[in-house]
Amino acid sequence: MVVPLPNGDVDVSMLKDAVQLVNGRFETEVIGVFMRMAHAHLINLRLRVGSYWFGTKTTKQASQQLLPFAIQAIQENNSELTKEATDLFIWCLTQNAECYKQWEKLYVENVGATIIVLRKLSTEWLNYSAKISPDTLKVTLKHLRAKNEDSLSRNTDPSQVASIKEADKYCKTILMKLTRNFGCMKGSVLVLMLGIGLFFTLSPNAELINWENINWEKF
Repeated sequence: MVVPLPNGDVDVSMLKDAVQLVNGRFETEVIGVFMRMAHAHLINLRLRVGSYWFGTKTTKQASQQLLPFAIQAIQENNSELTKEATDLFIWCLTQNAECYKQWEKLYVENVGATIIVLRKLSTEWLNYSAKISPDTLKVTLKHLRAKNEDSLSRNTDPSQVASIKEADKYCKTILMKLTRNFGCMKGSVLVLMLGIGLFFTLSPNAELINWENINWEKF
């Protein structure tokens, strides 16, 4: 399906064949087999070629091919498949910023899947915060919230309204986490600057420091 090449890149021709094979056919059995195979191959490749594989051109293409199947498979009545598909969906986000745009386009028809993804991101934030682009995620969450607002203004079905509100709740939760992380970064910089200022104020030997010899990359 996805084969590592000697140059460190990956061949996704088999993946493309599989996509064409099941294109437009989202039966549970077909998607279940496809997702299990895809997820198994991704795990195997991560172990075999390591971090070099991440972010390559063909990997980005593969992530865009996989994401629509992942979001569909998340909603199947199979807990093991849902977990695999959720992991795969989040992996796609870490590989290609275009996957966020795909997510936005697919969102309205897949609110249930988004709830599962957002719940996992929220509850396991420490595991994912360093892997996901915070700025891109923030933009997407704001767009999803705008879609939620529009849907709530036009929807009267109680179950759908409840789902939209739950998705919106997780959007707000993750946005708060993103804002808090940014605030912590600003606070750290402020503390560092205050420390430097205090050093210059209190140290009589501050002017003797050879600033050219300091390796700033270590900070």
